[in-house]
Amino acid sequence: MGEGLQSPRIAPSAATQEVRPVPSPYPLAKELARPVARGYLTLTEAHAELLLAACLAVRAGYSDQDAAGIWRLQRHVLGLHLEAEERRRDLVEAQVKRRARKMIALRKPRNAVLAEAHGENGAAGFPLEEREVTNLVRSEMFWALPPGGPRHAR
Repeated sequence: MGEGLQSPRIAPSAATQEVRPVPSPYPLAKELARPVARGYLTLTEAHAELLLAACLAVRAGYSDQDAAGIWRLQRHVLGLHLEAEERRRDLVEAQVKRRARKMIALRKPRNAVLAEAHGENGAAGFPLEEREVTNLVRSEMFWALPPGGPRHAR
């Protein structure tokens, strides 16, 4: 590692010409994976943020690479973390459904099923939002109910 990578990078602000540190562009790709997986950011918006971070890093002299090279690596890292986040979300969704089905079969009250489902989500580090977990439990409870009789169409 060269001396340049260990010292903090500094870039002047365009508006005020004050000096502020420029963070490493690489951790940003990992941080953007969860908002993209949850739908808060589109992939295009995340790529734009990564390109901006790469350009700022090159301008500040953070790396010997060009901005396009840094951006390609960031996109690759984002893709890897996005795949892992989506896999984690799918796994937790399956675990929540399985736990809910077991508790519904035992005729547990709805609030107890919801509490267990949210506990399952929390144990995995909250990859799903609260409303997603609630909707999963609601759906499982709906399909577990017996049909309403001949007058009720399902």
